[in-house]
Amino acid sequence: MSTAIIILIAVAVLVLLALVVAMPKLRAAKEEKRLQAERQRLADRHHADADEKTAEAEQIEHRAQEQTAEVELAERQAEARRAEVEMAERKAAATRAEANVSRGEADRAEQGLADDRLDGARVEGDDHGRRDLDPRDDQPAEHRTAALDPRDDHARDELDPRSDRPASADPEVRRDRPV
Repeated sequence: MSTAIIILIAVAVLVLLALVVAMPKLRAAKEEKRLQAERQRLADRHHADADEKTAEAEQIEHRAQEQTAEVELAERQAEARRAEVEMAERKAAATRAEANVSRGEADRAEQGLADDRLDGARVEGDDHGRRDLDPRDDQPAEHRTAALDPRDDHARDELDPRSDRPASADPEVRRDRPV
């Protein structure tokens, strides 16, 4: 029995020695597995964060593109509105010019009618000692004719025989005069 006990003790020592030697390696392998699992977990979390940030960046880019499109649309609308305003201003200017022309024609027609009335009153001798006054400025007729356009005085003297209107109203008669 003594050899059996010695062999048994030797085997136990060898097993203990193997355990002592193998234990750090087993611990290192176990630690490596744990670290590998932790690394994988961290990598997965970083990938998930990166995916979320990528999706958020794409949303931000999409919103920025929408806002850029809105700004461009607003700029086009503003440009179209500016064009409308410019067109309205041109139309207003043209209408104002037409109004001025009409006002000038009305003034000339009014002047012609007033002159016709005053000339008719002088011819009929209906002034009864009153001085011939222009109803607009209360000036005597001799001063009034100097203030008028010479073409109007000349046209007043020439009547169109077909219509008893001043010759200035007939374009055929006035061809020789500048307008």
